[in-house]
Parts: sequence; C-alpha cells; structure tokens
Amino acid sequence: SLNNVILKYFLLFSLIILFILWLFQFIFFKTFYKEQKINDIDFVANKILKNQNKNNFEEILNNLAFDNSVCIEIANNNYDLIYSSKYFGKGCISNTEKTTSYKFDFITSGSNNKTYEINTKDNITLIKALKLNNTYAFINTSLEPVSSITKLIRKQLLIITLLIIIISYTLAYFISNHISKPIKNINEKAKLLAKDTEIDFTNNSNILEIE
Repeated sequence: SLNNVILKYFLLFSLIILFILWLFQFIFFKTFYKEQKINDIDFVANKILKNQNKNNFEEILNNLAFDNSVCIEIANNNYDLIYSSKYFGKGCISNTEKTTSYKFDFITSGSNNKTYEINTKDNITLIKALKLNNTYAFINTSLEPVSSITKLIRKQLLIITLLIIIISYTLAYFISNHISKPIKNINEKAKLLAKDTEIDFTNNSNILEIE
C-alpha cells in the first residue's frame, strides 16, 4: 500500500543518516581527534610565543596546560628543565630516553619550531617544539582518545539512534496517512462514479488538499 511505501522510504532515509553517524564515530573519529589536538597545541604554542616576556609567564603556562589538557616544558640550552606542568598530569611523556632524544634534536637543529610524534607502549604523543628568546618550549599531548570520552560519545550516539528511529517511524506513520487518505477517497469516489455519475467531487475537502 501507499502507506507502507512512504513508511519504508522514511525509515530508509533515517537508517542512512544513522549509518553515516556511526561510520564517522568508528572510522573517522581518531582522525578528527588528531586534527583537534594539532589545533590545540598550535593554539598553545601561539599563546606561549605572545606571552613569553610577561612577568606572570609561569601562571599563563599553568592555565594553558590545564585548560587545553597538554603538558608544557621549558628547557634551557643545557637541556635542563626550568619549568614543567607535569603536576597536572596532562599527556606528559615519562620515557626519559625518548624525551631526551627529541629535545636534543630540536635544540641542536637551530629551528624555530618543529613537530614530533613519539610512539610509546600504549600511546602516541604529539610534541610541538618552540624556540623562545633564551629557552625552548615543548608542548605535548596524547593522540589517543580518552576511553571515558569515547564511551560517553557512543552512549550518546546510541540514545540518538533510538530517538531518530522512534521519531522517524512516528512521523512517517502520520505523514503517510495524511497523504494516502485523500488519495484513497478519490479512488473510492472514482469507483462509485462508475455506478453513479451524479457524485460530486468538488465539495470533498481531501481532494481540495491534494490540489
């Protein structure tokens, strides 16, 4: 029937939308997450460069590390740390050998900025290295989504999925009835017309709606 056809296409459209949502969640989520993290450390890097000469520079570093979930370290030419935000535990690298390696590489390279990716046992860490006036800044953040975040997103997506299916079915049911009812009335009138040619179509409100 016409109702079933409309209902079927409505639900098919909803399923396509849901498929796209789940596809982005499971296939492209890590890509988007990495892109967002790159934007985060670029933002922090720009803030550090702009505020490096201020008297409250350490306080600014603390706020940047806390607000953007990154680890910030400032080192001198001798590779000694003169500041670290490890107190917040935000994506800091604990592997001393790998930490020393990228710091040595950047300080000896003479570059103004450089980006590194460090693979550890359970994580991939992105590092942005900056040359300041007389020191060097190292900003690092985890490229692996926090498990609690992914669980929360998937729960929300499951709820959205159920809501879309219920709402789509309800809308499809009422819309299909609204469309098919006047068509059915026309069909019934047409059948009766074969028997009674005096039937009046002009006063039928459903027919006027279709027109």
